[in-house]
Amino acid sequence: MKIGYIPLHGLKRTEKSKGSRMFADSGHDYADMWAAQHDLGAEGDANLAKDADYQACLDVVLKPVGDFCQTGMRFDYQYRNTLYNRLMMLGFILVLRADNKEAELCCGKFMIRTGNVASLCRVCKCPMGLTSCCVGKFRKKSAVEIKKLTLDGEVEKLRAMSQQSYPLAFHGDTLRFGAHNPYGIHSCTPFDTLHSYLLGPLKTQRTCFFAQVGKDSKPAADFEVLATQIGAILARQSDRSLPRMNFSKGLRSPKLEAKEMVGVTLLLVLMLSCEAGKDILHRAKWSHTKFKQVNHYIDWVSMVDETVTFYAFLELKEQRVSYAHRFKGKLPQMMYRMKQVWRRTEGMGHKTTKFHGMLHIGENIEDFGACRGYDTAFNEAHWKITKLLALLTQRIAERFEEQTAKREAELELLELALFEIENDLAMWDYYLRISNLPKTKNNGGGHRR
Repeated sequence: MKIGYIPLHGLKRTEKSKGSRMFADSGHDYADMWAAQHDLGAEGDANLAKDADYQACLDVVLKPVGDFCQTGMRFDYQYRNTLYNRLMMLGFILVLRADNKEAELCCGKFMIRTGNVASLCRVCKCPMGLTSCCVGKFRKKSAVEIKKLTLDGEVEKLRAMSQQSYPLAFHGDTLRFGAHNPYGIHSCTPFDTLHSYLLGPLKTQRTCFFAQVGKDSKPAADFEVLATQIGAILARQSDRSLPRMNFSKGLRSPKLEAKEMVGVTLLLVLMLSCEAGKDILHRAKWSHTKFKQVNHYIDWVSMVDETVTFYAFLELKEQRVSYAHRFKGKLPQMMYRMKQVWRRTEGMGHKTTKFHGMLHIGENIEDFGACRGYDTAFNEAHWKITKLLALLTQRIAERFEEQTAKREAELELLELALFEIENDLAMWDYYLRISNLPKTKNNGGGHRR
């Protein structure tokens, strides 16, 4: 769920704004008062009022959902030649398909992810110092508990859990969540594969590998050349079911997308397993001798192979319950090996949200089924044209949306002009888009869309 924030602080109820029922019903005009009525959050006045506005608007948007959860609907259901009349179906919220940032907004968690906060997780109460722990089981955040603390004004206790001190829209009395646990919205925002794994452990693995080889060293450059040679052989051509293996700008390009991290990991497997990759490591002369240790080299080969297998498991359309139970026991072992092999020292090390979130993946599979059901890759697909048009703007914040809309209108006009020129149609035939046009050399018998 992604609802854009519209800054309307201090909007007055004028004749022009009377039609904005959502902002009037949500009390959006008075959202700036949150900073004065409550103690400040970790991000200051502006962001606290901004997030309070977001929750106020979200509360109005969710009102029809809450009404359906309470009233439900009746319908006739036929099952095995038996008709069941007037069955009552009550709605409930099972899962919220959102990325980490959107999920943390809905849960009211502090958006800061540095070492200056009490907790990084939106699901459990794991302390900041134990975020990289692989075997810990921590108490879950409960919607009932957080709602009570908010109403009582217990700001310090909420800060201890990195929670904001304003009411949340998903804590409404009319909304109903699944009965598999009592935690409400805080357990209905699973860690998705796209952001929490592909842009998490897989991306970190690539960074740690080149950090141990040497960022600007000759072995790193040799591995880039070897990856280009292997990728040219294994290029997928037009088969989109296979991962991309040919990277013209190198494996360390900052513009690689999440799905491309799978191909990068496969190339690491092949490079470390072939004789050419072994020769690069054997001929290297570094001040440190990590890869000259046989055990460390074997650990890396095993690690990159295991991460690819782990991704293949997450991409299954169906997953057995017994496998999910065994998976929960396997995850801590895998996370411990990651820490031992990667030895990440940059930034916060392994004390990150995405590394800790792996502990909750097994629980998410048990609660919501296969990861593909709530992966956000589908949410972010089919936006390529909008992204292209956004790049054609001046990228000024105040005019960004307006210019993007203008570029879209201009693109539509160009397509209509080409449609007229190629099909020899009049201006009033622009929007016909008929598919039975006579076949010509240009149109091929169909419309352009």
